Amino acid sequence: MPSFNPFLALVNDVPIGAISCRIWPRETVINKVTKNGQVEEVEEPKDDRRCLYIIILSVLDEYRRFGIATQLLEEAIKRASEDIEGLHSVYLHTPVDNEMAINFYKKNGFENKETVEEYYKSMGEGNQKDAVVIGKVL
Repeated sequence: MPSFNPFLALVNDVPIGAISCRIWPRETVINKVTKNGQVEEVEEPKDDRRCLYIIILSVLDEYRRFGIATQLLEEAIKRASEDIEGLHSVYLHTPVDNEMAINFYKKNGFENKETVEEYYKSMGEGNQKDAVVIGKVL
């Protein structure tokens, strides 16, 4: 499956934000991501729909609320749509208690799709967190 190059938001040549994504079969993201974040072996979906999976989207605290994350997100979707025939949707995982991220994505047309228990299991004993899968059909 093709990967998607990360890109940065810069101010005076200093990185202040970044997004990194991957193109996966839609079925993989929805049904086959395991609790530790690794993808199981899956068959290609019959309808050939592809999904842009957001691995990380981050902006430094002092540069938030200026629309930088929205610009990074929109640019990633635009580039992926231009490069990948059959791009169907965009998805990501985030901790269920990350209200800032959940609200940001909802503001940008995303919806909560499902909860994955103990998705962030590698955070250590007693620190396992559930994740919410957030998605948007294009």
